[in-house]
Amino acid sequence: MAKVLIFGATGYTGGHVAGELEKRGHDIVRASRSGGDGVVKIDVTDPVEVKDALAEINPDVAIIAIKAFGDNENKLIRALTSILDSGVDVRLGVAGGAGSLQVTEGGPRVIDNPNFPEVYKAEATAQGEALEFLRTSDTPIDWFYVSPTAAFGAHAPAVEPTGSYRTQLDTLVKDSEGSSNISGEDYALAFADEIESPRHHRQRFAVGL
Repeated sequence: MAKVLIFGATGYTGGHVAGELEKRGHDIVRASRSGGDGVVKIDVTDPVEVKDALAEINPDVAIIAIKAFGDNENKLIRALTSILDSGVDVRLGVAGGAGSLQVTEGGPRVIDNPNFPEVYKAEATAQGEALEFLRTSDTPIDWFYVSPTAAFGAHAPAVEPTGSYRTQLDTLVKDSEGSSNISGEDYALAFADEIESPRHHRQRFAVGL
């Protein structure tokens, strides 16, 4: 079993991933900026706090599942920098976004669709920049970045968990009717499976039904 430190464990995505890993018997340490009952208080954008936490907890895997953009800055890149510069040997998993995925193979990105909601553009842009930051980094850390479907999260229409999922690399996962959805539970399945049986090394992959 793996020891997994989850930054952003109180959020929608982090909470589902934590729950799935815990069900499978992994040793889970939940962390968030504000802390709380059963949650360690760590600001993942603070390099000193992160380095100390990684040294003390010594996880096999660290997961970042935080909002990418806020206060006019890319918080996800700051969080990634904290991990990559820590000097700690840990596998890194990132809960990413769908905006930088191609709508179809070789086609335009989701975020470039003229109907892409303006309210989500800053977040989607920040998530794409974070992925590029990882891809161009010379870090020796083994990372993976998981992109969900176009509709995903607490704000999205409810989707019933199916206990299954499909994966692609840089292309949005859609069903036979062109819909792109996945539940928090099924997204967490993909994340947990990647931790238990690593298949994507220094690579992004997309999940969906």
